[in-house]
Amino acid sequence: MTNTKPCLKLICEIDTDDFNGISGFDLGDMTLIGELGQCTSKGHTPDQSMMIFLSLPDILDGIRKILSSSGRKQYEFVGIDSSFMVLFTKESDGHVVVNCHKKKISMLTDKEFAISIWKGVQNFLLEKGRLLLKNDFAVEDLSSSVNQFEIFLHKYDVEPSVR
Repeated sequence: MTNTKPCLKLICEIDTDDFNGISGFDLGDMTLIGELGQCTSKGHTPDQSMMIFLSLPDILDGIRKILSSSGRKQYEFVGIDSSFMVLFTKESDGHVVVNCHKKKISMLTDKEFAISIWKGVQNFLLEKGRLLLKNDFAVEDLSSSVNQFEIFLHKYDVEPSVR
């Protein structure tokens, strides 16, 4: 099912519900659903699950850099310890094209794109982030990337709503 209105939804999941704490090494998946299609790291052979808590800082930093740089036009996200790839291309008109497996799944304004990615990360961190052990090595990088992305969102007059 596809919509004609530009949209993008990021869904992040983790393969465990261990309430004793989870590790930055735990595997999870990303799914991107756009108005033109969708792609996911789930259900592939070989497995494309990724170290989700290590992949989130990478995608946040990469997107922030492509949107804030006039010279950088593309960012290829590759999940940590995975072959899952998504290509983000910034067009000259300010739109961002999202390609996965050489198929365009979405095209949105930079603001719509940034907010869509942020909402997906927020939703995941609200649900599963509290399970990441506080002294886990992934916490520092994740916190730094989240803080930098929150600051970046002010460019769009967006108030980050989740901590």
